[in-house]
Amino acid sequence: MTLLSANLNKIALLRNTRTLGIPSVVHAAGLALGAGAHGITVHPRPDGRHVRSQDVRELAAVLRDRGAEFNIEGNPFHGLLEFVREVRPAQCTLVPDETGAFTSDHGWDLGREGARLEPIVKELKSLGVRVSLFMDPVPEAMTAAAGLGATASSCTRSPMRARLAPRSRTPCSDATRKPRAPRSAWGWASTPATISIWTTCRCSCARCRRCWKCPSDTR
Repeated sequence: MTLLSANLNKIALLRNTRTLGIPSVVHAAGLALGAGAHGITVHPRPDGRHVRSQDVRELAAVLRDRGAEFNIEGNPFHGLLEFVREVRPAQCTLVPDETGAFTSDHGWDLGREGARLEPIVKELKSLGVRVSLFMDPVPEAMTAAAGLGATASSCTRSPMRARLAPRSRTPCSDATRKPRAPRSAWGWASTPATISIWTTCRCSCARCRRCWKCPSDTR
């Protein structure tokens, strides 16, 4: 049976851009559970740009009261285990992120890191926490994760994103662009000198699509 765990990191990211405390991560968790999610996932990074320590504690209390699963992701060598020991989530997903990683884009190399991870996996299981390892989506990696004692695996989507990336398109050039006047507060400007500067593309550039964002424009 497939069960959904809603990741709230982007909710926390939006909340952190303001000083008002909204949108509330706890409120978002309630909405997700009310809509049918089986649990909540968070990835508290060392730089605090997403979910923060207080969020972890508050979510743990809410999920405990509602009988929902809590999954905490992160690098076990960057402070993750302190959260796990304190709140005892249903699952802990170990991710090999570097401290300043933009996103999780690769799985564990268990041939190199397996010896370091083994005692961590044993400790988590002794705490009653299900262990998931973030792995590359290949059969050999799944077998290695199971051999280390993990009861679940989370797969990186980077190889899939690379396969689905759009094919290269014809780059913009002066020959494929036509002049277009800029719009002012009073309507479309019509000064010839201005028209020659503001342009839009008629090419197949995936980045512009006539939206005046083509990097080759000289505006």
